[in-house]
Amino acid sequence: MPPPLPFKDPKPKPASSALVTTKKDWETRINREKAEEEARIAAKEKAEENARDLRFGTAVVCFWVALIAILFLPLAPIES
Repeated sequence: MPPPLPFKDPKPKPASSALVTTKKDWETRINREKAEEEARIAAKEKAEENARDLRFGTAVVCFWVALIAILFLPLAPIES
């Protein structure tokens, strides 16, 4: 069996067309950059929200540990 032929574009573009940028190309690029920037902002906000939730959770746990210590440590017998 002969080796497969390499893929060939049925309508090759001239070399000079690679340098031409259309309005649609620019719009596509701008839209992609806007979407990437919005995604970065959303990721940053989500990370900040997660950090805030973690700090709040840590504060709640510390509060309960301190409350239990205050309430129950005086009941512990003191050994001399």
